[in-house]
Amino acid sequence: GSSIYPLILKVVAIIVSACGVVLWYLRKLGGMELKEEENLREQLLSGVDGFLVVDLVRDRILQGTEELMKPYGKGASYSQLLMLWEQERIPADYQMYTLSTMSVEAMTEDFRKGIKTKVVEYPEVDKDGHMSWTECEMKIKEDEQRLIAYNIYRDISNKKQMEMLLKEEAEKDFLTGLYNRSGCMKKVEQILQSQEQREGRKHAFVLLDLDNFKAVNDNLGHNVGDRVLQDVAGILKEHFRDYDVVCRLGGDEFVVIIIDIADEAIRKKLNSLLKELRLTYTEGKISVSVTASAGVALIPDHGQDFEEIYEKADTALYSVKENGKNSFEIFREDFIKK
Repeated sequence: GSSIYPLILKVVAIIVSACGVVLWYLRKLGGMELKEEENLREQLLSGVDGFLVVDLVRDRILQGTEELMKPYGKGASYSQLLMLWEQERIPADYQMYTLSTMSVEAMTEDFRKGIKTKVVEYPEVDKDGHMSWTECEMKIKEDEQRLIAYNIYRDISNKKQMEMLLKEEAEKDFLTGLYNRSGCMKKVEQILQSQEQREGRKHAFVLLDLDNFKAVNDNLGHNVGDRVLQDVAGILKEHFRDYDVVCRLGGDEFVVIIIDIADEAIRKKLNSLLKELRLTYTEGKISVSVTASAGVALIPDHGQDFEEIYEKADTALYSVKENGKNSFEIFREDFIKK
């Protein structure tokens, strides 16, 4: 009988040892999870303006910065808070976008698709009408029976301002400061898609070409040629309204998009413009005179995209060039040779 005790003691020792290993492993695992959590938190909170921790299953805010949780506070519904932001802070054009990307449903669906990190950028307007830009970085983790979203908010107004400046520079002509071809195309597309366009307003697409410009470069040099282009740009900006769009497509080819104007007003405006564009340049004993010709297409009557509208204006311009220059024509179907 006594011989069984050493065996029992050995079994107990093995069990105790095994339990020790399990406990050590669990502690280590718990430590790793804790460390992972701390790393995640540290990573998330670098350069942060605010954060929310959201239980997506219960639609509850677990933690967050006081400024973001106003007026509901901890434990409130995240959906309710998001709806309040939409009403008070998010411009109407962005409300559908933010709701479809930042809602509980959207984040849950993302997680199901394997998307655990997402970044959304949107504008906010304060009570004084001042606009800023916010970046929300969403990281979603599964925690037992819970699905937790760590939403980190950063003010990216400076970054957005720089992006817009670079974008604007990419759409501007270096020599004259006017919109270039890319900028012009974008403006035409915006006009075609605008609410005002749908309400039946008409706009004039005026394609201008300088007569005798080659003689300036050939006889007076390219520096004078550049000055001519800059002078023409200045005259165009001065002659038209601030909200009309003035562009240089390249070479001596310019475009003016006159917003919301009747046919008769176009004629009056262009007659006075062409008089202003009768210019003479002199270097020593050599003088060269420059005038302008213009072809006009109407938006949307003469096309539904930039290329079609440009082509009609160019056809009208060709008719002017064939018939003496220094004049303008509004596109007619009979200009197209059969």
